[in-house]
Amino acid sequence: MVYGGSPEVAAVKEGAVTKIKKVLAPTDLSKLSRPALRYALELAAEQNATVIAYHVISEDSSWIGSDDRLNPANALLPQQRERLHAFMKEHFADLIDKVEVIELVEAGVPYNKIVERAQSDSADLIVMSTHGRTGFQQVLLGSVTAKVVARAGCPVLSIRPS
Repeated sequence: MVYGGSPEVAAVKEGAVTKIKKVLAPTDLSKLSRPALRYALELAAEQNATVIAYHVISEDSSWIGSDDRLNPANALLPQQRERLHAFMKEHFADLIDKVEVIELVEAGVPYNKIVERAQSDSADLIVMSTHGRTGFQQVLLGSVTAKVVARAGCPVLSIRPS
């Protein structure tokens, strides 16, 4: 909708349309995740919103229980924080100065962590790549994006890489 000038992108939250203030943009640091992250950054620049660039080190938490101190993936956190920062600088240098970007790295089951992070940070929108999986592979492996869509408390925009 356009009212008296520039169009505003809005998210639907609990039946009401709200202006986007915070966008969660999960990335696995792959080439396929770049279009969704770029879209999130461009949208945030237009909306004067914050982007949370979020990388989850994938691991199966069922074998360690809920004690994060026992999680071996936590040893990778400092290195992965550096990788996320380098990824952002290398691929989005033209945008990171135009928008507030928060870079976060955590370990866990990706779709669970993404949904939890969106809720805890009161994200208005999640923007993520579909990674282009289709057919048997998606049925067999499941899709992180599909699981986030099914569980998230806010709208999810899935971007299919070209």
